[in-house]
Amino acid sequence: MDRSHYYDGTILFAPKSEESYFSAYRARFPHEAFTVYSLEELCDLFRYHVQAGAVDFVVQKGYSKPEASMLLPLLRSMTGKSYKSASLQKLLPLRDELLQGGYFQIQGDPAGIFRGKTMIIRGYYSGKYISETIQDLPNICLNWDLERPMLRKQPLPILEVSNREEAMSVLQQKIKELAAAGEHVALRYDGDEPLPKELSSIPVFQGPYPPYGYRVVSLESKKRNVLMPDLFDAFAMAELHLPSSAERLQREAYDEDCFSRHPYLCARVYEK
Repeated sequence: MDRSHYYDGTILFAPKSEESYFSAYRARFPHEAFTVYSLEELCDLFRYHVQAGAVDFVVQKGYSKPEASMLLPLLRSMTGKSYKSASLQKLLPLRDELLQGGYFQIQGDPAGIFRGKTMIIRGYYSGKYISETIQDLPNICLNWDLERPMLRKQPLPILEVSNREEAMSVLQQKIKELAAAGEHVALRYDGDEPLPKELSSIPVFQGPYPPYGYRVVSLESKKRNVLMPDLFDAFAMAELHLPSSAERLQREAYDEDCFSRHPYLCARVYEK
């Protein structure tokens, strides 16, 4: 990190894997003041903040607890005064009761946060999801950061191994090779099982966005993508600026494909 990117006064949208980059950047350029939001944090700015007891309140209105738990995230996004969708119109009285009861709270005006700001995307493969989230704000312009990786044309091949011990052996050997070449190495691991002590000194991240400045090795496992039924139809979901279940799977597949072709990715090990 040799130069300033002139972040002063800007708002950046970046995944959590970029936290180490921004920490080092702030230390190098302490005079630059800027704000960073992940996509998830950005979406939350456009939703109601939920207080404890909201699910139980919805249950009292005649919904089962699983139904209330599924419905609440959608109700949080109903920040408009009115909707064209009939299914959303029916839920407006419930939304209003949640507001009146203090279970939903307005977090502020997003327009006030972003008004007059230069906004920069960093670390994500697409700006579509971000632009959809802020599409109702006036005079919004998104920019890409100075560095955008040139993805490979083909995915990096996966080495399949039969067990965890063999996977760790392959990864450790690759990490040693990269470290010997003077590279900083990070491990992508989305699993729940604890990693062995031999990898305890390696930064670990989740998701398909490699941290800046690191060469990446990835321990992968078979993922079961389940298409969940949507509570609302496509028209209602579009009014709420929310992706359908099918669209979420498409987004995940797109990001995973980009990860497989990322120039930072050096090894992919799949444990059968």
